[in-house]
Amino acid sequence: MFASPTFASFLITVIVATASSLLVWREEWVKTQEEKKEQALQKIAAELTALKLQISPHFLFNTLNNIRWLVRSKSDKAEDAVVKLSHLLRYILYQTESEQVDLEKEIEHLSDFIELQKMRIAKNDPVHVIIDGSLTGKRIVPLLLLPLVENFFKHGDFNTDFQNSISLQLADSRLVFKSENWIAASDESDHGIGLTNVMRRLELHYPKRHLLKYFERNSVFYLELELMLSS
Repeated sequence: MFASPTFASFLITVIVATASSLLVWREEWVKTQEEKKEQALQKIAAELTALKLQISPHFLFNTLNNIRWLVRSKSDKAEDAVVKLSHLLRYILYQTESEQVDLEKEIEHLSDFIELQKMRIAKNDPVHVIIDGSLTGKRIVPLLLLPLVENFFKHGDFNTDFQNSISLQLADSRLVFKSENWIAASDESDHGIGLTNVMRRLELHYPKRHLLKYFERNSVFYLELELMLSS
């Protein structure tokens, strides 16, 4: 007994529709897997880049030269500078392999970095630093803020009357990092170039949980980063 033409047409339609759906699903699945693979590769590349940019040779050479000058002048600051540099390098090399670290420890070493940078500036109190809020119990991607501070010193002019400043505020899990620096007259480079790696890491580690904005106005570079941290 043969199936009716209507039923046969219906059956063929169902088979074709099912096959088409399976093909579409397979294409979407392959596309999703490729996107995940690409994201993983981008993450690896970003982390490798981050490792290379953790601390610039320029900063290291300047710091060593400053320490040498302090030693020659028999300054009491020489020993403290050596200790700070040693702690910072040890932290970068051996304690930042985890995906996240304690925020308190991260800021402690960031403060050492700031103090070492200030050594090369003749002006007293060249940077006003404010840290507000309890850092205990919070976690952050290691060395995320370091390039922001390095950018701050790299492009800043600290021999003017302008009060260059860095502030870090923490309320609950919301961290806000702000910096304001007078732009050096000889600096013609784009501040944003130095922030590319930071933006990439933010997209990878804090998707939809961050806001980074920066701009120049009247010879001053303003930067603000808002971040939702994990406990």
